[in-house]
Amino acid sequence: GGRLLPGGAARAASAPLAWREARAAALVARHGDRSPLAGFEGDGYGDAWAGRCPNGREGTACYKGQLTNRGAAQLRRNGASLRQALRSAGLAREPYTVEVHCTHIPRTMDSARALLEGLLGSRWAAGRVHVAQQHSGPALWLYPNREYCGALKARGGSVGAHLVGEEAADKAGFSKVGHWKLGEFFTNYTDQRVRLFDLYAARRCHQPGAGVYPCGEEGQCGFDELKSAATVAEVAQFLQAREEGWLQLVVGPLVDRLIVFLLGEGGSVPDFLYFSGHDTTLMPLLVALDLWERPPVGGEWPPYASTLLFSLWTTAEGADMVQLTYNGEPVELPACSYPCTTDKLRSALARLALKEEAWRG
Repeated sequence: GGRLLPGGAARAASAPLAWREARAAALVARHGDRSPLAGFEGDGYGDAWAGRCPNGREGTACYKGQLTNRGAAQLRRNGASLRQALRSAGLAREPYTVEVHCTHIPRTMDSARALLEGLLGSRWAAGRVHVAQQHSGPALWLYPNREYCGALKARGGSVGAHLVGEEAADKAGFSKVGHWKLGEFFTNYTDQRVRLFDLYAARRCHQPGAGVYPCGEEGQCGFDELKSAATVAEVAQFLQAREEGWLQLVVGPLVDRLIVFLLGEGGSVPDFLYFSGHDTTLMPLLVALDLWERPPVGGEWPPYASTLLFSLWTTAEGADMVQLTYNGEPVELPACSYPCTTDKLRSALARLALKEEAWRG
């Protein structure tokens, strides 16, 4: 939940430019709380997740990676909060026209549906919402995708923590966790640690108070230690991409869509643009925008239902300005300091933008 457009009016009171009204908003968000992607031997996966997901019968477990009832509630609260914020910011023309992009993973579509229920109520399916679901293949740019981005594929491998390599794992303080059987596809011990974190992060949402977990071949570790090690491994690939100058190949089409939307280019522009994605949608974007190490992100793995909101405002002087918030907290782009006009934003993001056709090529 939380406020998605904080401080707009408050900042206006002290800002040299008078904010008049919000014109449009673009949201990049992670799906809500979900069941784990993998169990481990002896975990009792089915019993632990019985009855926790939508449409699940009593005693029926969630399938792996399914949006839970709690996750759907998180997104509905986000949608209701956004609706209230947009109204108070002056974007009062309802019902809003909405464009949604989500991946082929069902939890992103389910999350989008829940957020739209909060934003639009029962009218969300009344014809003013366009949903574009990216199926696995050459159109899947909302999820890091080496298979169909030619330049990324040429670098080899696949974007994913399980291919970070043992050197990065050693730097993260990993020990081998060979006795954890976290699914048949995750045999590299780096990825196993990430999957172990995922398992306990999901469980912790439903069993608060648990604090110490099996970790490595011997001993135990706290949740924060496990989270820190997994975060280092997961984000290493994006930090490397930024350092080597090819992060555009990961976030390019998303950044291009944001620029086109915020600058009102490309014909009819909706009131609200919504990218329903994953932690690995948000993480590379936060790295690319140079926000990863800065507060309020602070190098922390984006929680379920995390949001990065771009709101477009018109000032009393008629200028177009962009404000960013991350999980309800204002953030300032280092490359587009306040006041961040749309022209300044275009210049700041131009190096990251990539047309979808060029990305596939």
